[in-house]
Amino acid sequence: MTADTTTWRRQAHLAVVSSGERVAIVRLTSPGEPPRILDGTAAAIWSETDGGRSAEAIVAALVERFDGAPDVIADEVSRFLHRLEDEGVLTREP
Repeated sequence: MTADTTTWRRQAHLAVVSSGERVAIVRLTSPGEPPRILDGTAAAIWSETDGGRSAEAIVAALVERFDGAPDVIADEVSRFLHRLEDEGVLTREP
């Protein structure tokens, strides 16, 4: 597994509500769009995207939290972060 030092940040135009193990995200620039609801591992990944952590640090935190092979977790995290980027919820900084 290669180290991914990309830092992921939440977009500024979001309203986010966390309740237990669920997170609701609303893009304020897209009125009428339904909220994006995250739960389980998706909410766990989101909680690690505080803007100061690299993808590698996010994976390390999740490996400690969940039972799974680091390479598998890294692949899942990478796919999910890129999906949220495509949806306009996250942005990355090299």
